Amino acid sequence: MLLAPPAAIRAPDLLARHLLENFHPLAVAQVLCSPGRFQSVARQALLDLRYPLLPVCPTNEPEPMATEQWFRAARQEAAEQFVQRAGLKPEELTAMPGPTEPANQSCCPRCGAQFVRRTGTCLDCGGRQIEPFKQAAAT
Repeated sequence: MLLAPPAAIRAPDLLARHLLENFHPLAVAQVLCSPGRFQSVARQALLDLRYPLLPVCPTNEPEPMATEQWFRAARQEAAEQFVQRAGLKPEELTAMPGPTEPANQSCCPRCGAQFVRRTGTCLDCGGRQIEPFKQAAAT
């Protein structure tokens, strides 16, 4: 690194690459991030566990599908307990937002994209069903 300045610039990346790999990203975020940023990371982690990117399992065979469902449920439960111990409420953290504009009638539960139609799918999330806003459903 002494002979090549570009290598010296990248030295922290090379030395710290594996520093936190043994820890869950939520634990790292709680320690290193501000409370607001941790809340954002926790929200994204919980939404990813509740509404995974489709297709969830690369095969339709029952055994791999059951294994994936079991593992996702176990990770979701552990993540929700961790978030609760951090003083946050998972249900409030993952609540669907309201419409950002009056014309918006639905929202993707995974990515938060809003739509002017009440039904359909979010192509960015692999075809996940969108959910109508409560206000839109009441009218």
